[in-house]
Order: sequence, then structure tokens, then C-alpha cells
Amino acid sequence: MSQPTPAPAAASAPSPAPPQLAPAALGDRLQRELLDGQIGAGEPGAVVAVYRDGVLLASACAGVAELGSGADAGGVFEGVSEGESGASLASTSSAGKPLTPDTLMNTASVSKQLTATAVLLAARAGALDLDADVRGLVPELPVPGVTLRSCLNHTAGLPDYLGVAYTVGIPEIEIAALSAFLGWLETLDALEFTPGDTQSYSNTGYVIAALALERAAGAPFPEVLAESVLRPLGMAQTFSTTVLGEFTDGMAFSFAAGAPGEFVKETMGVGEVEPVRGVNGDGEVITSLNDFGAWQAFLIDGRVLGDDIRQQLLARTVLNSGHETSYGFGIEHETKAHTTGYVHSGGMWSFTAYSIVDEATGLSAACFSNRGGFDAAATAWRAMHIATGFADVAGSWYATGSFSGVRVEVRDDGGLSASGALSDEAETVRWSGGRVWAGGDEFARIEARGAELDIVSWAGISETYGRLDGAAGYPDGLRGAYVDRPFGKTFVFEERDGELWLVPPGRAAEPVRPFGRRSGEWIGETSLGWIVTDGEACDSVRVGLGTFSMELARRADREGPHR
Repeated sequence: MSQPTPAPAAASAPSPAPPQLAPAALGDRLQRELLDGQIGAGEPGAVVAVYRDGVLLASACAGVAELGSGADAGGVFEGVSEGESGASLASTSSAGKPLTPDTLMNTASVSKQLTATAVLLAARAGALDLDADVRGLVPELPVPGVTLRSCLNHTAGLPDYLGVAYTVGIPEIEIAALSAFLGWLETLDALEFTPGDTQSYSNTGYVIAALALERAAGAPFPEVLAESVLRPLGMAQTFSTTVLGEFTDGMAFSFAAGAPGEFVKETMGVGEVEPVRGVNGDGEVITSLNDFGAWQAFLIDGRVLGDDIRQQLLARTVLNSGHETSYGFGIEHETKAHTTGYVHSGGMWSFTAYSIVDEATGLSAACFSNRGGFDAAATAWRAMHIATGFADVAGSWYATGSFSGVRVEVRDDGGLSASGALSDEAETVRWSGGRVWAGGDEFARIEARGAELDIVSWAGISETYGRLDGAAGYPDGLRGAYVDRPFGKTFVFEERDGELWLVPPGRAAEPVRPFGRRSGEWIGETSLGWIVTDGEACDSVRVGLGTFSMELARRADREGPHR
């Protein structure tokens, strides 16, 4: 996750969002709009879910937990036996298994909000003092002035141990051993800034906080987290790893992107290192979509663990200067379009994760991926836009008057990607509030009004577009030969490998891409323009673009020649 940013200036209240999508259709849209076409069969992938009040409404999954059938290939590790620590290590049993809402994945830095909660619960019980010098519990830190509070809100001035390791070329698997971390910590002779002067994201502070909690409780941090947070919330599948290379049944491996279409397995230390104690607190909480909703429910209203704990998590940090930032304890406040969320991202070992909770609506979303480079944040935000109904503007739209169509996608930031005039190049259109977006060129202004879309071009020309239903295929009756009335030229529609192709007079054949359906009409697109016909008999076809269109009548011989 990037360094927290200052809180934005207050903005006027946005217009109410449209009605939320019915749960019955939500899963289909999540799958179709967020995952389909991005993840190939048998590849590492992603899972995404939307919750209401912590209860999973719908989810979508694509990809597998482990590549292949267990044979070594492309960096795939074959598996090892159980380690001495008793931790269950990887086997080949997960090879080829599809990702599901029950698949366990590493949430990386999303873990920080759970770590902070465990620390706050211990402080409420009197076992920890958030404002005492942390050296009372972690004497390995040689510099004064660092408190648990400053560790949790990233104001301690501690250098990030992962950044240091990367700079000097130490592999993450080495610095992630607790003994190596403490050995490095003992070498610190100064902080990067006076605690509280600024906010700089540092994993080091969360490792120190988890270690302080462990020593105060007299039990390993994973056990303390389970007893104080996970079990009370009913998160039975969720756990924090104790040793490097720890693995359990139902857990996914992760894969870095290699050459196009190839993936390199991140073994996470499984079978590579002796079972040694790893760091905790900054990551390594393993969970599933089905388990995670209980955590997001706590963030909505403080249930089970207490609203006092929740409020401390959410409280924005105030620096020594009095400036308020957007980050609390493992929580960042972020607003995109109609949604103001409590968010956090995570990324490690090619796992990516993102969590959004919108207290105002009771809706939340989570995305976990075992595919390096997958944008879990954008996927989770788009899932929220779909769930709230804000993304209902997405889809295919058509204007009969101008004989033109527009494709619209909703971006994670609430803006639109819009393309028209048979172009594959999309224009970014910024959200302006309510149901209005502003851009340039073809899309100077877009306003959504239910089943209609009003679009104004740079020239001030306004056109109303109607929503189209999806059209995966084409009408069977469309195949055959058609003639234009003025010149008697023949146009042929034929099937090639399951696709519809147009053979126009004097030009090379080209595929006809389905665009949508409405009121009995089927609409397709080619470089010549739009193809419009009724969805059944197809006795005539209209072809054109913009102000020009022409009608083609079916030849009497129906099938006709192919030229």
C-alpha cells in the first residue's frame, strides 16, 4: 500500500445513488464485468465478493489455487512433507483446483487492521499502554520515543524493513525471519523523523506492535490474534502464520507473471527453509471470502468486539502540526463517486488483496488474488460500484436518430471509459457528481437517466441513447445475401468458425461483432458501420454510420452467392 495521503478538503454531499442491484443478478455481473476475459482457464486468478451487513451477497471466482498436476514446470514446486513445527506444508493436492469463496489466501497488509484491533483490545484490558515507550517490551529497538500508537498510525519515524532489505538486496524470505528482523532492528541508531511530525508507511511498526503484544500476553501473536479477534468473530478458517513456509489445506499458492501466458510460482518459503519463526503483524493473515465478511461487519458497527475499538481504528491521525490525515490504525478513509469507504490494500508473495467497507450503506467488498499484478483495488471498487447501482451506466447504448452506439465501462475511481463510432479506443470521462460525467471530444458531457443516456459532444450536439440488452450471438436468420436498392450490390452474411462475417462488395470479409439487442432488433458492428435487423426473419438489414444509412433487402434466392 502506498504512503497515506492527507485527508481531502470537505466536498458537498453527492447526489443519491441509484437503487442497488438485486442480489440475484449481482454475482453474474461481478463475474462478467470483473473477471471474464482477464483470467484464462487453468491460470492463477482472483476472487471477489460483495457483502451486506457482513453477509455475503454474491461472489465471483476465476482461476486455480495451484497450477498443473504437481509436476515441476515453470517454477511449480512439487511439495514437501510436514515440517517439524507441526505446520502443514504444501502438497500437490491443490493442483488444478478452482478458486472458490472458501479458498484461503494471504491478505498481506490488509492484516494490519486486525493486528491493530488485537493491540487495542489488550490496551483496553490494561495489558498494554499505547503511549508508553515501546522499548519496555521490545528492548531490541535502541532508539527512544517510539510508542505503540505511533507504530499503528505510521508516525513513529521507523524505516520500513522490507524497503531496506530490497535496497541492499536481501531476499524477503530472509528478512522475514524474526531473528533476522530483530538483528536488523538492533542496528538502528536514529529515526527518520521526529515521531508525530509526519506519516510514512512502515511495516516495521506493525511487526514491533505484534511483538510487544506477544510479550505482554505471554503467548505467540497468532494465538493472541485468534483468541481475541478471530474466534469471537466466528472466523473459523482464518489464521496468522507462525513459521516461514507454513501452509494448510485449502490455501492457494501465488504466482508472479513471467513471459506472456507464463507464471512463476512463489513458494513463500514452503520447502525452501527450515521451519523458523517469522515476523507477524504487518501481514500474513490468511482468510477466505466466506470468513472475511465477519470482519467487515465489525467495521460497520463494532459488533462483538466493541464500538470503542472500532472508533479507535477509524480515528484519523492528527500530526504534531495539527494536520489531520486520511489514515487511522490499519484503515484509510477514501471516497470514490458515491462511496466513502474504510479501505486497505495488501500485496506480498504475488498475492494482492483489498477491502472496502461503506458504513453508510452497510455494503462492503473484498478481492483476493494469487496472480501477480492483478489489480485487487480496482476490482473491489468496481464491485462496490456495481453493488450500489452506480455502475448501472455500464453497458451498450444505441441512438436510433444518429445511427450510432456507445460502449461504457465504469472505472474504479467512478469515472467512465466510453468508446463510440466503432472505435476500440476509449475516452476517459470524469465523474462530476450525481449521475453526470464530463470529458472532451465525443463525450463532453454524459448524463444517465434510467434507461436513457444523454451525451453531448465537444461541438454541443446532444443525442439520447437507449440501453441495449446483451447479445452474445447473432440471429440464425441473418445468414444469406442482401442487395442494396440503388445499385444492386450484394452483401453476404455467412458463418465462419461459429462467428458471423460480412462479405461486402469489393472489400475483404470481416467479422460482425454483436453489440446488443432491444425491442426485437439485433445490432452488430463492423468497420463499415452498424448492422441493424429484426431478431427473427431478418428480411432486411440496415447498414450505416452517423447520418448515413442504407437498407439492404434479402435476395430472392435467400442464401445467394458469396460475392
